[in-house]
Amino acid sequence: MASNSFKNNLIIGVLGIAGSGKSTLSDVFQEKGFNIISLDEIGHEILDEEKDLVTSFFGNDILTGNKIDRKKLGNLVFSSESKLLLLNKIIHPKIKDRTISSISRDKNYIIEGALIDQIGLFEYLTHSVWIDIKEDIAINRLIKRGIKRQKALNIIKAQQFLYLDKEKCDYILDNNNGKDLFCEKIDLLYKKIVSSN
Repeated sequence: MASNSFKNNLIIGVLGIAGSGKSTLSDVFQEKGFNIISLDEIGHEILDEEKDLVTSFFGNDILTGNKIDRKKLGNLVFSSESKLLLLNKIIHPKIKDRTISSISRDKNYIIEGALIDQIGLFEYLTHSVWIDIKEDIAINRLIKRGIKRQKALNIIKAQQFLYLDKEKCDYILDNNNGKDLFCEKIDLLYKKIVSSN
C-alpha cells in the first residue's frame, strides 16, 4: 500500500532475482509514460559518493584508480554474507531516502530493484510485481552480460531470501518462455493496472 503522501501516483515495484527480467518490464512501462527509478543506479551513485566510508570498511583493494570498482566489490561481498550485510547497512538507508525524494505526486513510477522490501520501500508501492524465472535461465542471462559463472552462482545464492517477497506481490509474471511472450504478458499487466486505477 502506498504512503499517503503519494496516494495519487501509480508506484509499481518490480521484484525478482538477478537476471529475471526487471529491466525489460521497466523498459516497456517507460515506453508507456512511466518514470523509472532504478535502485541499482541509485546504489551506484551512492557508492561513488560514499567512497571514503565504503573503503574504510572494505579496504582500498576495491578501488581501480580513484573509484570503487563494482566488480571487485561484488566479488568480495557476494562471497561473504557478513560483508554483504555490512554493505547493505551502509547504503540502503541512503537509497531509500534518495528514492523517496525523487518521487513527485503527479507522475507514475516503476521502482526496479531486487531489494525493494529490504530497503524499506514496499510500503510506498501501489502495486508490486514479482518476475518468476528458473534459476538456470537467470544464471545464463547473467553470464551473457559478462558476469563469470561462479559470481553469477554466488549472486543467485545470496538472493535466496528474496523468494519470501514473491508471496507479498500483487502480480507474478512468468519469464521462462522468451522475450516476446514476456513482453505480451507485460502489456496485459499494464492494461490491467491502468484500468483498475
